[in-house]
Amino acid sequence: ETSKSGYADAMAVSPIRDAKTMQYQEFVSYETYVFDCDGVLWGISDEDSKTSVGTVNHLLSLGKRVMFVTNNSNKTRAQFLQQLEGKGISFGSRSHEEKLSMMISASYTTAAYLQNMKLKRPFIITSDTGLLEECRLLGITDYFATIDDNGKTAPHFEKLDMMAAVDAIKARPHVDAIVVGWDMQLTASKVAAAVNYIKWHEDLHSGKAGYQELPLIACSSDTGGVLGKTVHMGQELKVRAIGNGAMADIIGRSFDPPKVWKDMGKPSEALIRLLRSPQTYNVDVSKTLMVGDTLQTDIVFGNAAGMKTLLVLTGVTSKEELDEEPAPCAVRHLQ
Repeated sequence: ETSKSGYADAMAVSPIRDAKTMQYQEFVSYETYVFDCDGVLWGISDEDSKTSVGTVNHLLSLGKRVMFVTNNSNKTRAQFLQQLEGKGISFGSRSHEEKLSMMISASYTTAAYLQNMKLKRPFIITSDTGLLEECRLLGITDYFATIDDNGKTAPHFEKLDMMAAVDAIKARPHVDAIVVGWDMQLTASKVAAAVNYIKWHEDLHSGKAGYQELPLIACSSDTGGVLGKTVHMGQELKVRAIGNGAMADIIGRSFDPPKVWKDMGKPSEALIRLLRSPQTYNVDVSKTLMVGDTLQTDIVFGNAAGMKTLLVLTGVTSKEELDEEPAPCAVRHLQ
């Protein structure tokens, strides 16, 4: 754990091997609790999920402030709330708006960033409609996406043809950002469209007064995730998935030197500022516990923000992987 806010500082404190189990009295001593979702509340065994949901409901019954923060951009906040309620989270008599204020998704943070930066015509790579709907809810309607609003592949990306990227750009030449959501149908054509949007913008406008690069924005920086477990060759193994950050890297590394993309999820500074800001969530991070399953996103996020952290071993990071982690990282508590 650390009270420092810098990413580098958060990665240079107490070693992993000092982690210990958090006791009940300390666990219930915080003012605010920030829970990751995938690997903590769902996407895990029924028994573990039941335990996590029961824990959240207990905290709510104690009058604690509970928030849910996910790097998933596939759904809207409202859809994630439905998923939480379906798992058994009891929100009591809270209004829909009050419940929405407890849920932060990468789809929402990305849409909010576009709105704040006055980016109204993004090219959006995604295979689910949640990101598009969050954009529409914030008044961003003139986007060009790889799917339509019903989730079907957009016509320009139906053909597995590299020239389809050229046709897509010529059909919608005026975009002001490249947004990379999670795309189950990511293709070389979609990547080429993003790359050429950026390069052609540079070729046409660099050197002119007021020139700015097209921003490359990723909904999250996850390199991978875990979809659950399966038995293979007599052994129980985690089912791994490619992460949103890995998809953004494909685009960024298509340039020399690589393009730096802006992260909208954990552990980004943008999300830390959003949580801390009195104008938005006004979280007192010194009295907050971050509960997550992924060392590189959840725990780094909590440390960088100045929260205490609790790593649950039900999702991405296992105890074995934790022990093998070469770099020191502030994991004080395991569960």
